[in-house]
Amino acid sequence: MATSLAVPVAYITVLVTALAIFSRVYRKRKAAEKRAYEAWFPSHPTRDIYMTLLSCSSPVPDSLLKSALLTRASADVKRIWRLREDKMALTNLHQRGLLGDETLQRFEAAEKELEAEIVDVVQEANTFRQGWGGLIFATATEMAQAERTREIVMDVGKVKAQE
Repeated sequence: MATSLAVPVAYITVLVTALAIFSRVYRKRKAAEKRAYEAWFPSHPTRDIYMTLLSCSSPVPDSLLKSALLTRASADVKRIWRLREDKMALTNLHQRGLLGDETLQRFEAAEKELEAEIVDVVQEANTFRQGWGGLIFATATEMAQAERTREIVMDVGKVKAQE
């Protein structure tokens, strides 16, 4: 009689243990997927250049640091423009059910990262001159618009040749 109860108890114990292990592994994988989003913007070379200039052992002229910071802010302005363009399309696609929550979460993470980047640029600008943090993005926007206009003008010849 003792052997007849031991087999079902052992079976249930093995089954429950296997399900518990599977559940634990599955939850860890799902949590890792949620934390490991692919970046919306893969890299930020202008920030890397600015940080490299800051960490140089030899003294770097302030004009070079200011120029690098302004270039960094200009790249951030272009990222802001891209996020604004993408946000409308992503919102529409998500509302229609054509886009998963993961992509929307990646986008929101990119927005938060860009907000932190903007705050960092403003703080860095204020270290050079008090109040420059408020003006740096106006100047960077003008730079980005001028670059965009320059690209459009340069592409006019290519478009005419294609037509």
